Amino acid sequence: MTNLFPISRFNLSRPLTGDIESLVDAFFNAPLRAATRNEDSFYSVPRANVTKDTAGFTIQLAAPGYSRDDFDISVENNILTISCSGESLEDDASVATFTSREYSYTTFNRTWSLPKNANSNGIVARYEAGILAVQVPTLESEAQTVTVNVE
Repeated sequence: MTNLFPISRFNLSRPLTGDIESLVDAFFNAPLRAATRNEDSFYSVPRANVTKDTAGFTIQLAAPGYSRDDFDISVENNILTISCSGESLEDDASVATFTSREYSYTTFNRTWSLPKNANSNGIVARYEAGILAVQVPTLESEAQTVTVNVE
């Protein structure tokens, strides 16, 4: 495996929005969502762009309104996890009742499966102008040729 791909993008606790990506995600990633399901997670999970170049991968996560200290980035068993603990406005009694709500600063969790040649010790993250950029360097791996004998 030489690509970086998300394990799950949403926790679908609300009905599907009709796009094919949501449908495919709901079918293949249902077991992963079961452990982390919450009511606002569908709307609060930020979108991400993943790019690849000669140095490795860069994940750009659109997460405006958070501070650098809110993010927790970890790698375990070749799984990169970006989680964020945001404050909920619903806990504040002085806030008026929402008539419309299109964003919130709630907790979210995103995971990506890293390729085998990813250098976990060299991961660097930067948060600027609402974009969290996580650079995952890859080690050069020699192309291996495998010969399989038929028995």
